[in-house]
Amino acid sequence: MARSNEVPMGFTKETFSPGMHMCYIYNDEEERKRIIFRFLESGLLNGENVLYIMDSNTAGEMEEQKLALGLDKLHTGQQGRFSSAIARDAYCPTGMFNPDEMLYRLTEFYEQSVEEGYTGARASGEMAWATKKASGSTRLMEYEARLNNTFMKCPITAICQYHAERFDNATLREVLAVHPMIICHGRILKNPYYIKSWWLLKKFLGLNEGP
Repeated sequence: MARSNEVPMGFTKETFSPGMHMCYIYNDEEERKRIIFRFLESGLLNGENVLYIMDSNTAGEMEEQKLALGLDKLHTGQQGRFSSAIARDAYCPTGMFNPDEMLYRLTEFYEQSVEEGYTGARASGEMAWATKKASGSTRLMEYEARLNNTFMKCPITAICQYHAERFDNATLREVLAVHPMIICHGRILKNPYYIKSWWLLKKFLGLNEGP
């Protein structure tokens, strides 16, 4: 399949260039279910390799969450492929979160998608795993900032989900600083709070957290 110049998002009629890095800060669960289902479904219908990372602890919990989100109804025909993973296995497979290793795995995911003939790749992750004090989770915003460069080379279309009640205000401000695009009430908007050089500035000032 040929790669698309623009891709559908499902929950909005607009199409966008692949490689969009979006944050979705939410507290409306019904809205979240609708947006995430349509986002994943549209990727499959567009012939993409689709990955969903869930903040669950066991395979049983993951299946329950799939049912709650309606992911069992996704069209998994010949056009696209859907796969899911438990957050701790995806982000911390060695027991520690390492941005370099995660960026490498995402690059592999994209390259494999292209090699296997998919039109592209998209992913969404529930980020609340980082509130559980996993080793290395203090480097989450470094990872989010660096994703922007990775997606320029490997244009995965991504939604990072942040439940507003699970993160403090300081963290949510940083979330906004590192995402070029934001989802607000079902619309995709340029994020006015995005700071392109945020991570480099923080590193220069010596404010980065250690591992």
